[in-house]
Amino acid sequence: TLGWEDGVFQGCEDESDCASNPCKNGATCAESAPGDSKFICTCAHGWQGDTCEEDIDECLAGEAGDASCAMNDNQECVNTNAINADTGSVAGNSQGWFCKCSEHWTWRDAVVVPAIPAETNICV
Repeated sequence: TLGWEDGVFQGCEDESDCASNPCKNGATCAESAPGDSKFICTCAHGWQGDTCEEDIDECLAGEAGDASCAMNDNQECVNTNAINADTGSVAGNSQGWFCKCSEHWTWRDAVVVPAIPAETNICV
């Protein structure tokens, strides 16, 4: 608010509803309308919810991780937190999921970091 200055009322100014950084996990914040005390979060990849606090489970049936891991036999999808500049210290990767070989199976080619599988690297 502007308030009083030198005995003269300067009027009022809308306070930013995004000033407290209410949006989480790399989301962007926008005021919905001046003076309404509301904001809208646009979530970063892999996150959902009013303030983007909920991890999307990409391993649920029909989601990206499930579909990719199902392309090859003996692979399972593992859901992780999607990493971005704001969540860099959280375990996961930028996609929010990766494939791993099912029990008693191993990658044909070495996998140093859990990653999105390629058709050329299968579990044997």
